[in-house]
Amino acid sequence: MTSSAMNSELAALAYDGSPLGIAFAVLPEGTWLGMNAAFGRLLGTASNPAQQQEAPGLVLTEPGETPEQLGELLRNHPYIYRRIRLKHAEGYSVQLRVSLNEVAFGGGRAVMITAVEAGQVLPERLNDEDLYDLIVNSTQDIVSCSTPEGTILYITPSVTEILGYTESEMLGRNRREFYHAEEASDMANSRMFDPENSFVRRVRHKDGRFIWMETYFKIITLQSGNRRILTFGRDVTALKKYEEMLAAVHRIAKIGAWEWDIAANRITFSEDARRMYGYLLPSVAPAGDELIDSLGLDPLVSFDFKHFLRLGAHNKDKHKLWEYKMKLPDGSLKYFQVQCEAKVNHYGDIYQYIGIIRDVTEQRELQQKLLDSEQRYKSLFEHNPQTVYSMNMSGQFLTANAKIEQLTGYSVKELVGMDWHSLVSAGFADKAKLYFKLACQGVPQSFDITLRHKNGYEIQVNITNIPIIVDREIVGVYGIAMDITDHRRYLDQIEKLSYNYTLILNAVSEGIMGLDRQGRSTFINPAAAAMLGLSPAEALGGSYLDIIDQTRSDGTPYPLEEAPIYQALTEGRHYRNKEAVLWRKDGTSFLAEFRVTPISDNGVNRGVVIVFQDITNEKEIIRAKESAEEADRAKSEFLAIMSHELRTPMNGILGMADLLAGTELDEEQQSYADTIIQSGESLLRLLNEILDFSKIEAGKMSLEKERFSLASLASDVLELFRPVASEKQLNLELKLSERLPDLFVGDAGRIRQVLVNLVGNAVKFTDRGSVSLCLNPLAIDDHSCMLELAVHDTGIGIPLDKQNLLFQSFSQLHPALNRKYGGTGLGLAISRKLVELMDGTIGVESTPGEGSVFRVMISLAYEQQTATAIKQAAEFEEALKPQPACSARFSGIHALVADDNQVNRMLLTALLRKMGCSADTAANGQEAVEKLDQQSYDIVFMDLQMPVMDGLEASRTIHARIPAERQPAIVAVTAFVRQSDRDKCSDAGMKDFISKPVFASEVTRVLGNLVSGVYGGSPADGSS
Repeated sequence: MTSSAMNSELAALAYDGSPLGIAFAVLPEGTWLGMNAAFGRLLGTASNPAQQQEAPGLVLTEPGETPEQLGELLRNHPYIYRRIRLKHAEGYSVQLRVSLNEVAFGGGRAVMITAVEAGQVLPERLNDEDLYDLIVNSTQDIVSCSTPEGTILYITPSVTEILGYTESEMLGRNRREFYHAEEASDMANSRMFDPENSFVRRVRHKDGRFIWMETYFKIITLQSGNRRILTFGRDVTALKKYEEMLAAVHRIAKIGAWEWDIAANRITFSEDARRMYGYLLPSVAPAGDELIDSLGLDPLVSFDFKHFLRLGAHNKDKHKLWEYKMKLPDGSLKYFQVQCEAKVNHYGDIYQYIGIIRDVTEQRELQQKLLDSEQRYKSLFEHNPQTVYSMNMSGQFLTANAKIEQLTGYSVKELVGMDWHSLVSAGFADKAKLYFKLACQGVPQSFDITLRHKNGYEIQVNITNIPIIVDREIVGVYGIAMDITDHRRYLDQIEKLSYNYTLILNAVSEGIMGLDRQGRSTFINPAAAAMLGLSPAEALGGSYLDIIDQTRSDGTPYPLEEAPIYQALTEGRHYRNKEAVLWRKDGTSFLAEFRVTPISDNGVNRGVVIVFQDITNEKEIIRAKESAEEADRAKSEFLAIMSHELRTPMNGILGMADLLAGTELDEEQQSYADTIIQSGESLLRLLNEILDFSKIEAGKMSLEKERFSLASLASDVLELFRPVASEKQLNLELKLSERLPDLFVGDAGRIRQVLVNLVGNAVKFTDRGSVSLCLNPLAIDDHSCMLELAVHDTGIGIPLDKQNLLFQSFSQLHPALNRKYGGTGLGLAISRKLVELMDGTIGVESTPGEGSVFRVMISLAYEQQTATAIKQAAEFEEALKPQPACSARFSGIHALVADDNQVNRMLLTALLRKMGCSADTAANGQEAVEKLDQQSYDIVFMDLQMPVMDGLEASRTIHARIPAERQPAIVAVTAFVRQSDRDKCSDAGMKDFISKPVFASEVTRVLGNLVSGVYGGSPADGSS
């Protein structure tokens, strides 16, 4: 036997008989050559490993390593030790520690695999029954068997620990009963199970809460042909919460993730990253130029990205960082920061990059805003006599003026980028951080701390931190520092003068007491002790709860932790209560207003000061005021009701008297009728004055704004009194300035009322001579005119000592004058209040026996008369020309009078028939509606207050039931004359409003509006 043959035989004996497992494989082809008996025993078989193992290239290489790289490594190293995982014949994996070395084989090279360490010793194989019991009783998952419809046939005991149910509680029931309603509905509407996919769904625990379960399914077909669903469930609640939290963190922080598998040349982007880029990024894409071009980046940034991707595993940098801006599909401009880190294999080669994407748009915009803000306030920095600086939100210096070097010893260049807190002495570090944080939250802070000078000594400074707000966002903090070292010395001296403070505390009328941090009283002034029924000796040192027993308004005590004073004390904040209930030592209570102010010593909370006062009497005054206001409201309501009740009978008196005066009467009868009419009109004027005065007193008088001619108004006023002036042979004269504007804007009715009062008084108290009304503009600008309205008379005059009584309510200068001239004394009082309501003034100049001058000064907006206004005035003058007789003009009008008062119905019916109209009557609103159902009417005179159905409801019913072509014009007739009553009538669809007493002139006006189409068309049967 040759030496070579002997060596081969010995090698074969060593290979077959070796106690170490030996196997051979070929690389890079990746085939198994064989293994010895020892290696076969490790794998549970002596057969060829190629029949049950993966290709050796997959088993022997590490992650990211290729078989070629492993071969190159073996050529350069005699031995390589690794841990590999092989498949055992029983189905499980075996982990082996092996040595690898390259050997010559058949003219080529092979890898010899020697098992150095066999791994853990596996337990003895279990029989099927033992294995079943072990799985069922030990698994922490839920395993169940059910029908395809979901009926549970079997479930493992682990369900009790996980869901709280016993096995018997679940058997026979449908799986959907134990799921959340949404999941149960989804299971009913789609597949209940899917062997190809897993589901994560909410399952209800027996105690009512829901658990997230991940379930997998396997379909089993029995010998009978029936199918069963084997379900494996695992509690993933903690994992679900973690995933949700991680997703929320990414969303809040605006972070996305990406991964580049270099070997596969594939980049994967997270959903957060894709959303930030407006979904320009795909979920997965090849790493190449096409991906970069799709983003539309700046050319330099695009080139850098492409270069990075082309280099791939040959990139020299293990860490990369880019920051760039790009335009998204929605048009917005975003700033992104992209960074990544490399993953390397055993050889130091890069096989993967893991990275994140951050949206830093807000940070960059805030930085820019901060820089802009700094430029705007540059002069404040440079020329301020105090030390001024700015910091970012982290407390780093951004800028500072030259004064900071004098304060700290550091130059501006040294400080930029330095943390401001590093200058603070150790004992004040927490305080400085707290106040800086508050300033970053938008709350300015001023406090005293100690700083370390560059030369080592300490200085006391006052710091003011002010938030830098740009476009309503806090982007940094301004700091203003002032050296107060000398000031503190003075302050120490001032604190020694506490005796003077004590004198002040003892002199004030408010109660003042101090509390320390534990709530013990440190001082109390005499006023506080008196209000609480305590002596100063009793109060000092005690708990404030023993002194101020604060309760709620209903008398129930506060728990200690809820008491407002306690909360203000512990939190070191201000508190104020304008109406609290405090209790005295003797058990009596009083209403108090108090405020709590923190005591700060060098920025440290030392307690609070409580200042309070007894407001019991003030509350009584307020209640009395409220009672008076309520009484005033009741008075106004009473006057309104009385107005209605008085006007209703006056309507009958004046109306019938007016009709009576129009009949054939002898001279004596005519005198009686005229006297009745004059007395009624006097009573009506009195009633109107009382109502006006009441409305003014109650503050409910409102002013209208309308265009009117003041000259025409004044002329009309004088015409009212011309008959009386003619009887007394008085000369009435209107004097108008040439500069008087054509039209004014204001409440013409109230100005007319004032002039009627003044001219009426002048005519009444003048027996000979003249009365003149002068309108004179004192000053005119572009929009308004200051007017003087003066009424001159040559009457009896007013003594100087009586002139102050003229404008007082219900005042008379002398009883003899009242008997001779009459009057209530309200006219001038109302005039004064009306003028003041229009922001004007009224005054009088008078000499007894020579006459008086009443002057009104008011400012009114004005307009110059236009061509349209002149035309309208001409039309108005034309309308004033004599019209055809009423009986001819209004003949053919069919009217309905609805009123529950018989006298009012008789009066209005007589007036209408006298004017040529036909008229029917109704006693209430319901009866009026029924008549309109039966026949058509041109106009309805509707009283508001009626039984069965009032006028407002009747008007709404008529508009709802009667066809549009038969709709009559409805005119309200009522004794209520307030504006609110007029508004209610308008809302109910009424066209006009007549107040009681009803005068023929008002009825004529309404009928004239009807036939002229003012109410929306001419009457159906009218002649015009």
